[in-house]
Amino acid sequence: MIKFTNFSGMGGGKINLCKTLAVGICVFSQWPQITHASAIEGERVKIGVGMATLNQSKETIQGVVLDERGKPLPGASVLLKGTQNGTVTDLDGKFTLTYSSDVAKPQLVVSFIGMATRTVDIAGRKELKIALFPVLNDLDEVVVIGYGTAKAKDLTGSVSRLSEKDIEMAPMTSSISGMLQGRASGVNVMISSASPTSPVSVVIRGQSSLSGDGQPLWVIDGVPQYSSGISGDVSNTLYNLNLNDVSSIDILKDASATAIYGSRAASGVVLVTTKSGAEGMKPTIEFSLRWGWQVLNSNDFKTMNAEQYVAFSKQANLLEAYRQGGITYFNRKYMDTSKFNQLHTSQWDMSDIDDMWLPNAYYNGTDNYWDMLTQNALAQDYSVSLRGGSKSNSYFASVNYKNQDGVVKGSNSRYAGARFNFESQVSEVVKFGLNMNISSRQANNKDNMIGRIIGMRPDYPAYNEDGGINTIDFYTKNPLIELMDKNYSESRNLNASTYLEYNIGIFS
Repeated sequence: MIKFTNFSGMGGGKINLCKTLAVGICVFSQWPQITHASAIEGERVKIGVGMATLNQSKETIQGVVLDERGKPLPGASVLLKGTQNGTVTDLDGKFTLTYSSDVAKPQLVVSFIGMATRTVDIAGRKELKIALFPVLNDLDEVVVIGYGTAKAKDLTGSVSRLSEKDIEMAPMTSSISGMLQGRASGVNVMISSASPTSPVSVVIRGQSSLSGDGQPLWVIDGVPQYSSGISGDVSNTLYNLNLNDVSSIDILKDASATAIYGSRAASGVVLVTTKSGAEGMKPTIEFSLRWGWQVLNSNDFKTMNAEQYVAFSKQANLLEAYRQGGITYFNRKYMDTSKFNQLHTSQWDMSDIDDMWLPNAYYNGTDNYWDMLTQNALAQDYSVSLRGGSKSNSYFASVNYKNQDGVVKGSNSRYAGARFNFESQVSEVVKFGLNMNISSRQANNKDNMIGRIIGMRPDYPAYNEDGGINTIDFYTKNPLIELMDKNYSESRNLNASTYLEYNIGIFS
């Protein structure tokens, strides 16, 4: 970079015309005729006194930018290649650009969002007509299903996507609704328990509820699912979907989803796309084997043993009687009212009544209900798939078996399923597709058992002296009896959808 610091004229007078030439440009109101110049930075350059005019030749190019239909493209960018000299087209798609004739091979770079960028030689030309065409590959990158397929160019609004890699990292005991927990902003997921049939609530940008409504619409391969609510029983299609078959999950989180699905999408839409093969893909076999254990630690619930419970209950009853000034309705189950009435004085304290317990107020049971009713649960997941394609066909086929026990003895879920996805380019303009899924699931629901164990008094004996289950009383149900209750369900499902696509060739 050449840097001029001083210019000196004849007769010794100094004219400080430009102190720094940092970018190769300096503006002069009057130009002296330069007779000698040095490229050494900081050296004085002698010039002769006189006036001269800087003559630089300019070229002007005009043109119009059109789309593939011949309509003007306003706001298209027109840039002289290799420079920062550029402009944009007006409302009629027209532009005018002036550039130096010193440019050896002048070219214009013309671009517009969603269009293929063009480079045009302009040497010796004064007027241009430039046509831009859509970049179809870029517009097809993101595929979202809504009564078929919708491309990225059709999407407006807030969308979150979970890729195949995100899905592979999900815990093996998760359903597709449960695995969304913590993976997408604005999506609240509440899981009731670790049971294989635990209810899961998914609320998009709203208040979560395990018993209310407000669940999103689930769409699997373009087919809306109407049995995909909160319940975790066998009728819920989300529990009958193999996560290993899922390619991507798109979550539409705002009102724009109603443009495709109507009022059913008022609480958002979750779009599930299953895997498929690819044209020309070599046959590929994938096998997945996963084992896992679920371990329950009852100490996390801060429950008391029998000794702790009796001590706490007695102290609470004494404080309540002292606060109320006598034995109330709530103390009568534990304390002897007739003994209290024999005090014949209002001047008493808790030490005077700490031996007034009824004979049946507390029991001598020491059974550990947690150990009796819970277990370390084994989960197994086996999956094998085959996918590939030929020049005009693609396919994906898989079978899956999942066996999951719950931490409560007797709770379980057994699932077996198969999927077949096929797509064929029948002709240049017709494409045929088939998606089919078959599944069978059996479940034994023990979701309420954890709450039953927590609410059980630990001083109650689990069994009578004769070895039978202790029924205790009319108001208390022994968890062992609850465990014997049947809540078994079984389902068999077949879901299939087919489609034809016809390319009407607008751009052909």
